[in-house]
Amino acid sequence: SLTNGQIKLLSRYTKNITILFDGDEAGLNASLRGMDLILENDLNVKIVSLPKNEDPDSLSKKMNESEFKNYLNSNETDLINYKVKLLNENYKDDPIKKSDMIFDIVKSISKIPNSIKRSVFIKETSNSLNINENSLITEMNKLLINKNTSRSQDLSTPQKSKSDKIKINNVINHHERECVRMLVNYGTKDFEVMGLDRRSFIEYFLREIEDVDFTNESYIQIIKTFKEEFNRDNIIDINYFFSEEYDSIKNEVIDLSTSKYEISNKWKDKFNIHVSEESDSLKKTTYNNILRLKFRLVKKMINDNLKNLNNESENINEEEIMKIHNKLKSTEMEIAKQLGNVTSI
Repeated sequence: SLTNGQIKLLSRYTKNITILFDGDEAGLNASLRGMDLILENDLNVKIVSLPKNEDPDSLSKKMNESEFKNYLNSNETDLINYKVKLLNENYKDDPIKKSDMIFDIVKSISKIPNSIKRSVFIKETSNSLNINENSLITEMNKLLINKNTSRSQDLSTPQKSKSDKIKINNVINHHERECVRMLVNYGTKDFEVMGLDRRSFIEYFLREIEDVDFTNESYIQIIKTFKEEFNRDNIIDINYFFSEEYDSIKNEVIDLSTSKYEISNKWKDKFNIHVSEESDSLKKTTYNNILRLKFRLVKKMINDNLKNLNNESENINEEEIMKIHNKLKSTEMEIAKQLGNVTSI
């Protein structure tokens, strides 16, 4: 049987491979299982079934070169359609074997790296077997997701899973802090930059985070305080948090109000340089901070949703999980596009 090393060697010379099968059924089944390796390497696979009791050597001796090439060209078919043909010929009256074969076909399609090719084969398989295309897509997506998650994390190792969870939460907390730091710094001081003042900044900030669920209790309370006072038409300053009522978050507010860094005026004057500050593009900086937080929260939601696939409960709705996953991935990719990041499907 073909090995991965042999396939990689072949791929240096061609992207197109034609496999000749003789009439041996046992050999055919074993060979078909090895074909997925070729698909994984993004090669185009064609299958030719030889006549009964013939092998490549015996058949080629009965034909000249031109006739043999014509025979191959006339009888070749791609691997996926070859499997569909086998199913229709051998298993169409056996529901169990038919469903197993359909799953095997979907599994082969999932091995193809190119998403456009996968879509084409899914549609062709759906039409050929008269099976709902969305059902095939759902099964394929489950296979793709399981493959990706097995690469990125080992859910069977509790210690690693716990460590990853802490890391994710720390990243989310960092982005929450950056967002609230902007609110505390520019929501408690009088300023005006590019048509944006203190009041309009608070209004803009609160509008942008309407669909964001913060996790840090201190940050939640700070945002809630700004929102309640803003709705009362009150614009507060940092001294507002020094009352006894806010003892639990007072130190956090003070810490947040301290600038991340300050460039010495003497340094600016001496070298006659201008250092861009976040206040120069306040709206953009705030928007990007909130986007980064949303991006991390969506990624966490994707991971949490995927864990449901590993749930052994009989009550899990796999189709619903996949719908949620596709919606979250779409949101993740849209946010990544705005941030200029790259994310995988």
